Amino acid sequence: MADAFGRQGLTCVAVGLVRTGDYAVRESLRDARAAAVVARGRAGLWEFAELWPMALALGAGERVEPLLGPVAEVARRHPHLAEAVRAFTDYGFTVSSAARSLTVHPNTLSYRLKRWKELTGVEVRTVTGPVASRTAVELVARERQTGGSAISSESRNSAS
Repeated sequence: MADAFGRQGLTCVAVGLVRTGDYAVRESLRDARAAAVVARGRAGLWEFAELWPMALALGAGERVEPLLGPVAEVARRHPHLAEAVRAFTDYGFTVSSAARSLTVHPNTLSYRLKRWKELTGVEVRTVTGPVASRTAVELVARERQTGGSAISSESRNSAS
């Protein structure tokens, strides 16, 4: 869908949860803002319902540091592997679609995912693997965008 938005010249659309009650609109807008932070201005439809793990992690960098610090370090040092993880998760865990989005051969994408696992110990084809991998990738992308640190420097030093 993000490709379709980009081809149409559309921008980032962030959507919050449907909520009820006295503060429904305010809370839904907070959800949408959190989704927009994860989207980082990339074209497409970005729903909080799909992005909540990454949105939560962006607000809790120090809490997730022990889990994601070493994985984020791999994303920092190997951006092409991070992009492979992002594409793989964006395109429904389908190697051919993800590879096409990166304009690489499917074997290249498969190799990059294998290398990601070798370096991080995280398998992106399991239940927790994509969440940990994608969250770390987004934390690092956020660091690059803001120039700040989403995960403390202690984890960076221990992952070296």
